[in-house]
Amino acid sequence: YDPCVGVACGDNQSCENGNCVNNDPCAGVTCNNPCESCAAGVCGSYCTDGWVCGEDTITCEDPDPCGGNCFPGCEDCVDFGNGVGHGCVASAGSDSTPGCPNYDPCVGVACGDNQSCENGNCVNN
Repeated sequence: YDPCVGVACGDNQSCENGNCVNNDPCAGVTCNNPCESCAAGVCGSYCTDGWVCGEDTITCEDPDPCGGNCFPGCEDCVDFGNGVGHGCVASAGSDSTPGCPNYDPCVGVACGDNQSCENGNCVNN
């Protein structure tokens, strides 16, 4: 005896013991990495608090572990490792970028003999 004989179920439903039940939309869905889980048939990050899936695709990470303290376009947030934590360091080329805290107008300025650079200009010593 099969209680499902003659039972017509709707789309995305199947018959179990004579009753129509909704199919699991995540059945057969494999998410690309362990930071993701399936919900309603779609893979998405299960990281919370605005964190994102890390490069290792396994752990959730704070997208800005420096807490927004780095100067945009002038400093990078880096992991110092060894449990020291994160901190801001000057970005490459930031010493020649006007507006950066470490801007030096003399970077890249070549002066002649017996001259030195002051505020981006060559002056005679």
